[in-house]
Amino acid sequence: MQEFLSRWAVKWNPSSPEHPQSNGSAEGFVKKCKYLVMKNEGRLDEQFFKDLLAERHLQTNGTTPMIRMFRRNTRSLLPQLERLQNAEEVDKELEQADKKVDVLQDKRAHYYNLRARKKDLPPLKVGQRVLVYDNVKEKWNKFAKVLKTLANRKYKIRCEDSVKNTIRNRIALKEVAEEN
Repeated sequence: MQEFLSRWAVKWNPSSPEHPQSNGSAEGFVKKCKYLVMKNEGRLDEQFFKDLLAERHLQTNGTTPMIRMFRRNTRSLLPQLERLQNAEEVDKELEQADKKVDVLQDKRAHYYNLRARKKDLPPLKVGQRVLVYDNVKEKWNKFAKVLKTLANRKYKIRCEDSVKNTIRNRIALKEVAEEN
């Protein structure tokens, strides 16, 4: 999979399960797909696939996913701009769109940080014992050990009653005093 991702210049950053705000783009696309399924009354027929194709050609942040991937317009049922058939024009559009995205991301980060927790949770150490929040039972009910510190406040952990390693966001982990 890593070879495929590098060939297509995809940056892969797995998000923590049960922490959807860390993967907004994927969550947004899932929301759009659910809407399309509801709109088509649960039928995955030709109309659903036409709507899905049209969704790939809708502009977000000044460009479409198809133009970003193929550097040109692709066939669609939607009207298209002729000027985006030229590769140089597409590159200019993408550059402008990237600048807009950077400004928007900075603005979002600024406002998020204003309302976010004033005091960040302290980082955890490798080997430290933690309590894990269970979203299903809505309780802090599992003990685990931190195996590795990952980027973006994520940790690889192993629960004491399991042999599998899992990734959790720092917000779902609580420090526990070591037993003597």
